[in-house]
Amino acid sequence: MKIYRLIGTTMILVLLSCSKNDDTIETNENKAPITFELLGINEGDGQKPLLTWEASTDPDGDPLTYDVIAENEDGISKVVAKNIAGTSFELDGLVNSIGEYSWKVVAKDGKGGQMVSKINKECTKFNTLIFSKTALTKRTPFSVAKGSGGASGGIFVFDSKIYTSGADKREWWQSTNGSAWSKVNLPEDLGTDQAKLLTFKNKLWCISGDGKIVWYWGGYEIYWAWEYGELKQKTRAPGWRLVSRSANFPPPYSSDDYKIVIFKDKIWSIRGTSVGNVGKAWRSTDMVNWTTHGLLFRLPYSEGSTLSVFNGRLWQIGGIGTRYRWSSNDGINWRREGLDFSSTRRTAWHSSVVYDNKLWAITGWGIDGDIWWSSDGNRWNLTNKNEVPFKGRVLTSSVVFNNKVFVVGGYVWYDDEDTSIKTDVWTMKKCSSGLRFEL
Repeated sequence: MKIYRLIGTTMILVLLSCSKNDDTIETNENKAPITFELLGINEGDGQKPLLTWEASTDPDGDPLTYDVIAENEDGISKVVAKNIAGTSFELDGLVNSIGEYSWKVVAKDGKGGQMVSKINKECTKFNTLIFSKTALTKRTPFSVAKGSGGASGGIFVFDSKIYTSGADKREWWQSTNGSAWSKVNLPEDLGTDQAKLLTFKNKLWCISGDGKIVWYWGGYEIYWAWEYGELKQKTRAPGWRLVSRSANFPPPYSSDDYKIVIFKDKIWSIRGTSVGNVGKAWRSTDMVNWTTHGLLFRLPYSEGSTLSVFNGRLWQIGGIGTRYRWSSNDGINWRREGLDFSSTRRTAWHSSVVYDNKLWAITGWGIDGDIWWSSDGNRWNLTNKNEVPFKGRVLTSSVVFNNKVFVVGGYVWYDDEDTSIKTDVWTMKKCSSGLRFEL
């Protein structure tokens, strides 16, 4: 009897043990997708903006989809797309409906696991430019403009420095950072005459006001010379080297109607003309000998325009003499392009640069401080003018330096409370989805 009772008790314990084990189910905790970054907004196909991001991966091997979310400055979010299988989303048509939002993307594994993209609010706004509110410097020791009816000074980069002139071109200045400026020592023979500084074929050139005397800046040089009947080695210190006193630099030198560009390994000086007349271009390979042979053409003169080299062509942009843009692949045969910059808006006395594979027209005639850009020279886009950190101005000088665009000075002419010459410097640079003016 005791034996049966013991066996029964043992069986009950075994059954209870089995029942307890059957109720215990081992589960693996679902892991969220790994972190990933939002790359920004690119133009995509044509002019359609494309939001792109890195691909996330799931530790459990689950397939991922993505949601695109727009978030305003108050933290209010709006889901604009769900369950995207790829790593991009076309934003075309969302400009008006979304407005001033930042963007983020959420990776989902379908089992409740989620990961939000790293957010850079400066670089993911739906704007081509994002601005700070502070100038690099508020007071340069010169002004590139001299007021209404004046003209901006020249500007270029050479040997890791920015060179720019005062408005009257009797003084030139240089800077390694755009904030601290020092005066350029011009050739002594120049006297108080105007000077034209240019960079061409990796040299810095200076041309006198009448276009006849040409110098270039030379570094340390070793040369041999006869002295007291012996051939001796001598050293020449850095300085201006005289090249010619009989150059024929295109007249009239002092006219700002003549735009100077480097195009197809030659230096060009080009001026359009009034309707029905013939324009003229000069070109040179050595800065001394200039020719106009075969360089007559018909290009409408446009006061306040700029001349830029972009995508292998010369482009005349803006101005008040013509409503159209013009381009040429040889400097002689000019093709009329579209309107500047829309059917209702033009600009003049602006500055232009080529940056980030785009052609830019910066500020100019108008009260809004407009900044326009184009990827092909024909279709133009207006940046968010509400974020431009300075008032509309004319006669700015702009240049690309150290992967940034430097915008120097200008003149405010439309504001009765602030009609003044500006001596500040602003910078903008590429920032993932576009550009931003920075501190």
